[in-house]
Amino acid sequence: MTVHHPGAPVVGKTKKTRLKHGTVVAVFKDSRHHTYDVRWGNGVVERVSARSIAAHEATEAVSSSANAPESPEKGPPARDSAASPTGTDCPLCDCEDLENDAERAIVDEENVENLESG
Repeated sequence: MTVHHPGAPVVGKTKKTRLKHGTVVAVFKDSRHHTYDVRWGNGVVERVSARSIAAHEATEAVSSSANAPESPEKGPPARDSAASPTGTDCPLCDCEDLENDAERAIVDEENVENLESG
């Protein structure tokens, strides 16, 4: 079970505390189970058991991932707008017309020199 520390943001999990957001004010370890004083968003301080609250960040992460729509495909990210219209990654020339990697390297070096001088 998660141990909350004073100042930690929490959210209610039970019927009584549902939809309440607050912060832990004090922690009591008198018995086997922890109890907490929680200051809710409306200013009321209430003593609650550990199982009636949850860490606020954890609930947001779970709810946002549960509500997030699935992407249609798990492919690579979209290409940069500077990419050539042929779909290659080289924005400076049409690399598909070049026959091998050596020719591509020469063209890339020339383009870099042109950019630096211009």
